[in-house]
Amino acid sequence: MPTSAISGGVNSPSRFTFAGSAKISPHISAGYLIEIAVGSPDDQLIAGSLDQLAVRHNALWIETAIGKTWLGHTSTATDSIVEINLVEQVNLAALPIASWTGFDGGRSQVLKHESPVFGGFSVSASWSDGATTSEAWDAALRYHNEFQGFRVAAGIGHADNGAGVNRLSGSASVMHVASGIFLTGQAGRIDGGAKIVGGTGGISKNWTGFGATSVFAEWAKGDDVTATISPLGLVGIGPIPELKVMGFGIVQTFDAAALDLFLDYRQIDVGPTVDVVMAGARIRW
Repeated sequence: MPTSAISGGVNSPSRFTFAGSAKISPHISAGYLIEIAVGSPDDQLIAGSLDQLAVRHNALWIETAIGKTWLGHTSTATDSIVEINLVEQVNLAALPIASWTGFDGGRSQVLKHESPVFGGFSVSASWSDGATTSEAWDAALRYHNEFQGFRVAAGIGHADNGAGVNRLSGSASVMHVASGIFLTGQAGRIDGGAKIVGGTGGISKNWTGFGATSVFAEWAKGDDVTATISPLGLVGIGPIPELKVMGFGIVQTFDAAALDLFLDYRQIDVGPTVDVVMAGARIRW
């Protein structure tokens, strides 16, 4: 079944998806996922330009009572481990800095297994193409639940890049359902001393009747990090001894049109200070 999205930023690039599944038996299912993005910089480009198409997912899966196993180009176990946010629209406007500075997983040629959910907990592990070998691996533990008027989501993951460099990172998010007040946090450490910590807080509530209005502020601090790719004007720069980020933004959702409009401001201090304003839209269908 094809689906698609049109986006106004690299946090959620334009894409189209083909997915399907079938039952082999009452307890075994199999399926596939193919997702192509337009100019996504962090995936395999079909041609050599960001104006061309990029492969985000091209994988098959088999699901049994003990979980789901993936094979192909898709997310590693720690993909999005620093991006957990119960107000997903905020990541559209302001994806955590930890995601752009090497503390997140990604997509690669993988063999991955995901467990079923038990009491809100799930685990996953994957083997993938590494930096210098095919022995890269990672594992993650995730949790999602709701109790006493609060929603909670969290995850932590460990990765070895195949060259002996280890990364430990994670994130957590809590939301008071009645008020819409939410708070998230991210942290990570990589062998060699690179580390980061950050957070976002705000409120998300449907005041207008059109959809949720999400207002937020963010903060982050990193040491000895490297900006690999970013919408922040940091593309191509090398190691950053100290990184400080402060910002705020707003996202307005229109449920009837599956439309999100966003505006975000960030002040990024990497020695010189860079002020960045981002605005855009996303439509899903």
